[in-house]
Amino acid sequence: MNCTLYCLETVGHEVKHWLDTDEFEQLNLVHNYHRKSETALKQIEANPFGLVLVNFEKHQDEKTEFCLKIRRKYQSLLIISLLPEDTVETISNDLKFAHQTLALSASYNLISNTALNSMKCAESISQSPALGKIFSNLESLPSPPKIYFQIREAITQPDCNAYQLSQLINKDHVLSARLLQVANSGFFSIPRKIADLKQAISLLGTETLLGLIVATHVFNSLPLTGKDFERLWKHGLGVALMAKSIALEAGAPRELVEISSIAGLLHDLGRLVFISNHSEEYQTIIQQTGGIESELIQYEKKFFGFNHSELAAQILMLWGLPDEVITAIKLHHADNYEMLSSEGIATQAVIISEWMFSLPDGPESIQKTFFNSCPVNLDSNLLDNYYELYLKVKEQL
Repeated sequence: MNCTLYCLETVGHEVKHWLDTDEFEQLNLVHNYHRKSETALKQIEANPFGLVLVNFEKHQDEKTEFCLKIRRKYQSLLIISLLPEDTVETISNDLKFAHQTLALSASYNLISNTALNSMKCAESISQSPALGKIFSNLESLPSPPKIYFQIREAITQPDCNAYQLSQLINKDHVLSARLLQVANSGFFSIPRKIADLKQAISLLGTETLLGLIVATHVFNSLPLTGKDFERLWKHGLGVALMAKSIALEAGAPRELVEISSIAGLLHDLGRLVFISNHSEEYQTIIQQTGGIESELIQYEKKFFGFNHSELAAQILMLWGLPDEVITAIKLHHADNYEMLSSEGIATQAVIISEWMFSLPDGPESIQKTFFNSCPVNLDSNLLDNYYELYLKVKEQL
């Protein structure tokens, strides 16, 4: 089946430029351009697999109805909404049926990368009925905020530096505060307080920075307050800190240390999406399982047809995060010993970290006995070493 690109109305100068490039031709996308939704629907019915670009500059009600129809009926279609630059943040919140939202003035690189990621996601959905059903039934699918794309765009420039990134992030007070909180939470074991956003960005690295932007945005959109919010945030931060420490201990290069951090921070993204879309049902599942992760995974599969780690991996694929992050998150509840032994350090670090932050309360001897059943085989010396790291990380939260 051919993957088709459906365009509803004009789609902006940069999109048109991309459609004329050799790169677009190499994607083997069939391109269909429509002025009216009725003709687009007829074409889609003949081949309901691909991407739909919709210009929401005008006639929003009609196009919303069009998108809702195809979202409900065709699970292997992904919708990318295109908005005027000054309305991306405001209107995009009302277009929750869209899988991605871009400005009409978005750059060629951003459009190309978004299309490639969407194609990968559409292909994966087409091969899994359960995944397609979940994606089409989600009332609210989180998408990265405008600043996420601005930062991604900026870091591709050869002269990009921490000062320029800090100027962009300074406009978002909530994000700025969260970055400084993480920088002072033990991520770097620096004795002095970090009060400068530029220094925090330099220390975090670009991949971790992007992960924090996504995590902050998703957490802030949750229907949670107070203790529940802080508990989920601290758990993600704890797993991120622990995974980072394990990667450093293993002598991993900086890139993989960053990958381990961001995967740890976002490993429960799927749970957050379930909470946002099925709050009452998911709270019931949590109560029935007592919060025990292994049972939670089974109940998710039974109730939704998919577990939260698989859902998170699919969403992050759509957003274009590195493959190593996606693999680590998808497998963070895996228990196939032989398979995990061949996985990279980021995946193993996240699995071990998640396992440690699921340790039952009690004396050290009980916790270590529980940890001996970790899916990643560890010798006793390494186990003791990781347990000490775990205790240090808990103190830093």
